[in-house]
Amino acid sequence: MKAKHKLREAIDLLCSRGCASSEAYTSLVLECVRFNNTEQAKRLQSHMDLHLYKPTDTFLHNRLLHLYAKSGFISDARNLFEKMPKRDIFSYNAMLSAYSKLGLVEDLWVFFNRMPSRDPVSYNTVIAGLAASGCSSRALEVFVGMQKEGFESTEYTYVSGLNACSRVLDLRCGKQIHGRIVVLNLVGNVYVWNALADMYAKCGDINWARRLFDRTVNKNVVSWNSMISGYLKNGQPEKCIGLFHEMLLSDLTPDEITVSNVLGAFFQSGYVDQARNTFSELKDKDKVCWTTMIVGYAQSGREEDALMLFGQMLQENVKPDSFTISSVVSACAGLASLNYGQLVHGKALHMGVDEQQLPSGIITVTQLLWSGEQLKSASLTDVTSGSMSISIPVRYLNG
Repeated sequence: MKAKHKLREAIDLLCSRGCASSEAYTSLVLECVRFNNTEQAKRLQSHMDLHLYKPTDTFLHNRLLHLYAKSGFISDARNLFEKMPKRDIFSYNAMLSAYSKLGLVEDLWVFFNRMPSRDPVSYNTVIAGLAASGCSSRALEVFVGMQKEGFESTEYTYVSGLNACSRVLDLRCGKQIHGRIVVLNLVGNVYVWNALADMYAKCGDINWARRLFDRTVNKNVVSWNSMISGYLKNGQPEKCIGLFHEMLLSDLTPDEITVSNVLGAFFQSGYVDQARNTFSELKDKDKVCWTTMIVGYAQSGREEDALMLFGQMLQENVKPDSFTISSVVSACAGLASLNYGQLVHGKALHMGVDEQQLPSGIITVTQLLWSGEQLKSASLTDVTSGSMSISIPVRYLNG
């Protein structure tokens, strides 16, 4: 705190005087970057602009540009970029990084295509940014362009490219990337190997995925999760469960992603009790695990259990999403519980869930319940979860 206070005092002193030396500006800019202090950096930049100070190279402006980009101040980054008398590849890459980090895909795409020159960092940043934002086809387009330009790809490039293949289910392109990985001898890199196995699993070639998994020397939790998830998505829940038991024998601890996949596998296999026992043993239950259990109960004809678990979820202050809500309403349909179904639907809208995001069947279910025989009115109690308050039949809270 003392150092940050001294930085402010130093810039206060600077602002009370005229133009400073290049050494003084450089020192202060580096201190702003060191403490990630965008407020003082803006003051410093204003002082340089006011006194028409023009750095002889791009060093100072690039440092400020990276600071603004890293901190998410895209408007300040843009303004500085436009004012810069000189720009180099680092200046352009800083802007790409800012657009990528903030998910501004169109700005990222337009800026990239207008760049006078590019380097591997430019390509890697754009590929990763597009893939992370769901624009996988464009990401693959850039990846192919990078190969044609003859730029050397890094492990980071291949992971981003494989992730893009996974999203658009492009097995052919994924296999081509696999070939390049083998040629470049990147097979020992666990992150590349994980992305490769994940690509094969998501594209439906589960046997190749397992082959790669078995060849992975230093497996991490991501390695196990990719394979466990792959079995589940390819309709092989028994193998998913078997691999989970193998993981328990290793020195790695399953995380929430592992458990949510295994819970789904238990339900798909009809092992409802095993799912409940595994869920009960969890110390930290996230929304995905709660929802997986509720969906599993509802789809297994255990509507009472689904509603009871939903009540517990609210008591634990875990906020449900639209998928959770739709599963609970489906459970209400199974029990012909109009009162509760209406309450859940109404409170879903009250908590800010967009009507358009709710599955269309959720409205139909509530409407159909009007024509069915209604249960006797149950006593209700209020449970508050964050900013949401919902009335729930007491029997679903007392177990």
